Amino acid sequence: MSSVAPALYGIFILVALMISLFGFRLAVADGAPAGMALLPAGSGFVGTLVNVAAVAASLGLPAGAPSAVRIGWVSFGVVCATASALGAYHATSGVNPATGAPHMRKSKRWYTAGGAFTATITLVGLAGYFLK
Repeated sequence: MSSVAPALYGIFILVALMISLFGFRLAVADGAPAGMALLPAGSGFVGTLVNVAAVAASLGLPAGAPSAVRIGWVSFGVVCATASALGAYHATSGVNPATGAPHMRKSKRWYTAGGAFTATITLVGLAGYFLK
C-alpha cells in the first residue's frame, strides 16, 4: 500500500458524504420528514463506499498496478452500470394518466437508479475478481 492510499480513502469518504447530503436534501425537498430522509442519505453513503470498493477490487488495486484487461473490464462495467442506472431512472418516470401525478417522487427515482448502479458495479467487481 502506498502513501497515497490514505489520502484517497479520505477523498472517497468525502465524496460519499457529499452524495449522502445530496440524497438527504433531495428527499427533504420532496416532502419527506427529516427522519425518513436519513434512509436515502445512509444508503447513498454506503452505496458509494460499496461502489468504490468493488471498483478497487476488480482493478486489483490492493495487489498492485492493474492490468490492461482489468482496466478494460472495469471501464466496460462502469458504462453498463451507468446504462442500467439511466434505464432504472427513466423506467420509474412518467405520470399516472388518471390523476396526472408522477409515478414516483424524484428522490425515489434517484434511489432506484443508485441501487441499479450499485448492483451492476457489484457484479462487475465479483466478475473482475476472476480476471488475471
